[in-house]
Amino acid sequence: MRGKFWLLILYVMILFSASCKKDQDLQSKLGGKVWVLHSGRVYVEELDAPFNKRYYDHFGVGQDQSNLQAFDSISLSIDSLIQYFTSWSINSRFVLNAIKTYDYETINDKFIRVFGLENGSARIFEYIGGSDNLAVFQTSRTYGKSGGKNIAWFSELVFTANGSSCNNCLPDAIYPYAYSGIVQLTAQSGGNTAYPLNGTSLLLQKYRQGLFEETINDTIHFTGPISYTINSDSTERTYSLSGSNSIGMRNFTLFECPSLPSGTPAWTGQIADFAFQQGLINATELTSYGNTEPAIQIWMLKLD
Repeated sequence: MRGKFWLLILYVMILFSASCKKDQDLQSKLGGKVWVLHSGRVYVEELDAPFNKRYYDHFGVGQDQSNLQAFDSISLSIDSLIQYFTSWSINSRFVLNAIKTYDYETINDKFIRVFGLENGSARIFEYIGGSDNLAVFQTSRTYGKSGGKNIAWFSELVFTANGSSCNNCLPDAIYPYAYSGIVQLTAQSGGNTAYPLNGTSLLLQKYRQGLFEETINDTIHFTGPISYTINSDSTERTYSLSGSNSIGMRNFTLFECPSLPSGTPAWTGQIADFAFQQGLINATELTSYGNTEPAIQIWMLKLD
């Protein structure tokens, strides 16, 4: 009996060691590099007749931003996708876009669970495969509605190591899903409008940075779910606005805004949903991507 007992202990130790080694192997595949988003698809399955299966590109002509929650209005920073900009680093912590850090764990040499997100939730990404300079992930299956039908969907994301190229490296589409174009960012869920700025204008009155305060009075016209112009300039720039989370906050990002201090590709922060509804945003703090600039406070007034 004693011999069998020690054999059992040895067997458990071997299993534990193998399990740990697998986790370490996944981290060793992905760690030490900055992974930049190259492309992505979202796969949709209708759960009602006629049970169609289709897939969309996240990006394409005229659209370089998308969202992992494409058929839901509740999204977080990690759900916002920007082609050739969104980046992941997976070392001692999970680092998003070089500025936001989260805890994570690897599971069975296959899954990465990122937890401690802004609303206390987590995201799970399955590592499908890749190479030294390529990594392909799939997200968890999510349920919702689209076009009056119950659906399930998941995304496939292709990342390349920063500084590397991707030639003929995209995986084949999953059979039998049929191609349906570029995903449209017009989703709504339960009355929580995902894109309330679309078609409106905000007067960017001023910003404050430390002791310095600058009066601006520039009008920002939100021309689409991810695009905006300033004053009479027809140049389209991009912005990102998530759905309202469980505590009524939205993640808001202005990219390449010439009215705000330069030196950073974007200014980002959380703004209360009621502030958008009331059309009055006062002394709201935005930080720069990469923390290249001190934080600012902005004042904006809805015009229509």
